[in-house]
Amino acid sequence: MMGEARSAYQQDRKVDAARLCARVLKSAPNMVEALHLLGVIKAQDGNLVEAEPLLERAAGLAPGNAGVWIVLANLLREQGRYDEALARFSHVIGLGPVKASDLIERARLLEHMGRLEDALADYTVLEGLAPRSPDVPFHRGRLLWIMRRRNEALAAFGAVLEIKPDSLGSLANIA
Repeated sequence: MMGEARSAYQQDRKVDAARLCARVLKSAPNMVEALHLLGVIKAQDGNLVEAEPLLERAAGLAPGNAGVWIVLANLLREQGRYDEALARFSHVIGLGPVKASDLIERARLLEHMGRLEDALADYTVLEGLAPRSPDVPFHRGRLLWIMRRRNEALAAFGAVLEIKPDSLGSLANIA
């Protein structure tokens, strides 16, 4: 039945997918995949009050399932519950191996929280994970510029241009 639920969701038949997940959960209340998918559907429908406990339960049952934790972290961030979201993002990163996308999410959240040094540390780690991505030195440079560390920012922007020489237009919008 979960296969049917996944298929319905992929076909953008969320009502059917949710109904199927609910049926699965009646007979198997701790099925992580059903909790996760139903939580995602509820969140996408804007029903965060119902989505959160489903995702929390799935995360508790599957502490190593990064996908569940990321959805939960994003849901908490959307609600302005930044410290809780940060804890979830940090949990995912602690699972290893670190994925660049997860670290970017945490860095952006830290930046939003005003924890600029911590965000900068994540962007610095990201440079090692994605050395050929112009986005990483760009965001690191942007953050350094905000922090008024101009020389370091300019060096980061120089790295962007080395990786992607046609990026000058993007960099012009920083100042």
